[in-house]
Amino acid sequence: MTKRTLFLAALLALSFSVISTGFSQSASTYQFQTEDKNLQPLATTTNADSKTFDKPLIESVATSPLYGLFTIKVMNEYITRGIVVQSKGVTTQPVLDLNYHLYNFHGFFNDLTLTTEFWNDVSSNMRVSAAPTSAPYWTETFIRAGLSLGFAKYFTLASDFTQFLTPANGYPEGRYIKSIISCNDSGLLFPNFSFKPQFTFLYELPDCGQAGLAAHAWWFEPGLTPNYNFFATSKYPVNLAVPFRIGLGEQFYNGTPYGFFSFGPQLSMPLAFLSPLCGKWNFTTGYSYYNLGTTTAATAPGGHHNQNLFNAAISLAF
Repeated sequence: MTKRTLFLAALLALSFSVISTGFSQSASTYQFQTEDKNLQPLATTTNADSKTFDKPLIESVATSPLYGLFTIKVMNEYITRGIVVQSKGVTTQPVLDLNYHLYNFHGFFNDLTLTTEFWNDVSSNMRVSAAPTSAPYWTETFIRAGLSLGFAKYFTLASDFTQFLTPANGYPEGRYIKSIISCNDSGLLFPNFSFKPQFTFLYELPDCGQAGLAAHAWWFEPGLTPNYNFFATSKYPVNLAVPFRIGLGEQFYNGTPYGFFSFGPQLSMPLAFLSPLCGKWNFTTGYSYYNLGTTTAATAPGGHHNQNLFNAAISLAF
């Protein structure tokens, strides 16, 4: 079999086996870790980016250090780092996050966690598909692995390696390394409120495909996610977040340092009406406005600088 076939087979086999195990353990083993035990977004990913988005903060509360999150997200576009990949139809993104808690520390460093992610994008159209392919609607898939280090009580440094490819045969496969420095300032200024600042940087590894508009480039994204928990002590707390992101990188965006600016509201709440036997479920919906730069607008139909992305997601923590 080819390297691509082996990659896809391993991804599917591991995903199904872990999901089935997570369903059997989720009711009694894991719970969400949030302000006052309520849901809130985790500002460690690019929320306005449809590839990676704010997820409920989860951690294991049992003896097992393994925990995770399975999410299915639906959108009207697939936009990654300001680049429009799919612009029509319905885009669905199943995501499986698996984490293994390695160590707890007492002092400047807080904890060390092994992180993995299995991500897919399936579209209702074939804009990026090219023959020969047996999966014209399967736009992209990737496997990500890394480490997350907590330090100075409120800060986290998460670094990972990502290998991606397109089963639709739309563009070359590639690899990159990425790091995110984030601050969880929940409750420091006001109860149930936080700003969650973060800074992301990415480097495309040489001798492979590219994640941006040019190869072997650096990409930077400062971000802020102001959010507030309404009804924090009730059975149905509602989190309102407004992520702000800006994508920068002159070579990454092929000659211009500005790639995009985005912001928009995101509402999330737990599905507490479900039986605990079903696990811990969460629902998120929202809207993101994108202003694209000169080169990223060229990836959108008609070269439009303004894009409107609507999203809804359901997730299971285990």
